[in-house]
Amino acid sequence: MRLSNTARKPLDNKDIDMANSSKNTKNAKMARTIKRIAADELGIATLESQHNDRSDFHDLAVWQIEAIMKLAYQAGIDAANKAK
Repeated sequence: MRLSNTARKPLDNKDIDMANSSKNTKNAKMARTIKRIAADELGIATLESQHNDRSDFHDLAVWQIEAIMKLAYQAGIDAANKAK
């Protein structure tokens, strides 16, 4: 199969800024969702390293892991549906 030789318009700074802005917005939404799940479901105040074992390591029951996995999965479905 041969690819088309049609010339493509090079991206200008405006196009790149728009793409980066969209990507940054998606990343920010994802980060907020992850932080909310950690706080609400696990009682973890921050996902940033505190350089302290007591703050950085947590014991989780399998049902807690299952619950957060389901929430993350649903958040992904919701985000995909909004993008349509």
